Amino acid sequence: MKRFAMIVLLLTMVCCGGKVNLTRPGTTQEEFYRDLWECKKYANQMAAMMSGPVGNVSNMGIGSVIGSGIGSGIIYGAEYNMRLMECMKAKGYTEVK
Repeated sequence: MKRFAMIVLLLTMVCCGGKVNLTRPGTTQEEFYRDLWECKKYANQMAAMMSGPVGNVSNMGIGSVIGSGIGSGIIYGAEYNMRLMECMKAKGYTEVK
């Protein structure tokens, strides 16, 4: 039961984290969306490499298969968000709180 509660908590933190606003003086909306698209593409590639495949599931029970999938999803989400922010900051954007 504790494990399930931890998974739910982690999913909530990854999926429902607050919205982050970014700004860079003198940037048009078109430039922002182009930069965002480029960074999303980069973040997706990096997160996919870091989370990796679930692996050989033929010898695993259904609980293990589901757990592996959830774990990979959590890792992917965290890595994606980190890489996206890293890329946008490298392009000169800063967070507005």
